[in-house]
Amino acid sequence: MEKLTPSIQDYLKALLILSKNGEPVHSADVAALVGVSRASVSKAMDILKDAGRRFSKR
Repeated sequence: MEKLTPSIQDYLKALLILSKNGEPVHSADVAALVGVSRASVSKAMDILKDAGRRFSKR
């Protein structure tokens, strides 16, 4: 398994924090928490998906 970059780890941490209440996680919320654009979140989700992880995109 390849190592995840620190920035991808930041996205994963944000997803964990935002999903704790059981509600769907929106890219705008991840973007606000990480401090990036929604387009950057979309790119990160593509990287994670390509790495074999499954996330729902809305």
